[in-house]
Amino acid sequence: MKKNILNSLKQYFDPLFLFTSIFIITFGLLMLFSASTEIAYTNFNDPFYYIKKQIFFLIISFIFCISISHIRLSNIRKYSLILFIGSIIILLLLFIPELGKEVKGSRRWLKLYLFTIQPSELVKLTFLVWLCSFLSLQNEKIKKFEYYIIPFLYLLIPCTTILYFKDLGSIVIILFITLSLLWLANAKFFHILSTSFFGIFLIYVLIVFEPYRMKRMMTFLDPFADELDGGYQLSNSLTAIGDGGIFGKGLGGSSFKQFYLPEAHTDFIFAIIAEELGLFGSILMIFLFSILIYKCFNLGSKALKLNLKFQGYLSYGIGLYFGFQSLLHMYVNVGMSPTKGLTLPFFSAGGSSYIVSFISIYFVFKIYREVYLATINTKF
Repeated sequence: MKKNILNSLKQYFDPLFLFTSIFIITFGLLMLFSASTEIAYTNFNDPFYYIKKQIFFLIISFIFCISISHIRLSNIRKYSLILFIGSIIILLLLFIPELGKEVKGSRRWLKLYLFTIQPSELVKLTFLVWLCSFLSLQNEKIKKFEYYIIPFLYLLIPCTTILYFKDLGSIVIILFITLSLLWLANAKFFHILSTSFFGIFLIYVLIVFEPYRMKRMMTFLDPFADELDGGYQLSNSLTAIGDGGIFGKGLGGSSFKQFYLPEAHTDFIFAIIAEELGLFGSILMIFLFSILIYKCFNLGSKALKLNLKFQGYLSYGIGLYFGFQSLLHMYVNVGMSPTKGLTLPFFSAGGSSYIVSFISIYFVFKIYREVYLATINTKF
């Protein structure tokens, strides 16, 4: 009986992917609450401020996904360019002083009536959807340089704008995903290699000729040499992780979230996870993301074998998004990458990142259903 129920449910979703998604979302809410109570009470006189906002964004994301559940992925692909252009227009609104919100020298957020949004997060998702559409339509031509270069030309305006507002981390993730998908689509290795070298050179130039980035690089190389100024965040992050040890201090037991570690509820939430839950808790979180990413890649492979190219590339792209975003967040926290404003999907406070991550999970469920139906049709 149970086996029949499970088999009937498998028509609509992968049970392991569903369980992992629910686990990550629940785990993320729990850790955000633990990491944010102190700063929430200090800034808003409400220890539940950030967790209430995150639950609000969870509900909004769920309602939005339900409202578009009748739309097929083929229609989303058809209008992917319009969605991408729309996100660029929203991004360009940051240039309007009355709309752009500046935080710590970076104007990355748009002020709306009740909350703010980060347009670069929307660009990540809409560009990914458009890129997968492009690759599915031009797959055979991607070996030619004139087709290979098109995605990078489309990125000129959004990436230049994102860079202007000092968000190099988002650009790095977008480029990583783009190059990975181009490689998956059988673009020439020489083209990918030359683009990678050019990108590395460009990042080097951006660091060397921008004082605040150069300072971050020096801090990254030796955070404890300037631990009261430029190295304050990273040195405290490393100390928090070290203090957690193998078993951690226990949920809610972090001392560094009490204003010793700035952005403990956003950019450095992994350090709080490691401090409170220790090595085992950190491994659990990494394991959950690994399952999520593996399932995305596995589904992408099945879709491509069934000639569902858009669905296949999109599933791979979502897996790459979760992989690069979470990996770079952890790299920053453990001192393996210079400090950037990168969130940890489903864990860090932030509505835009949360909604984009939730919609990405929803897309995977849609892809799974279409792959399942295509598999059944091929059998008959």
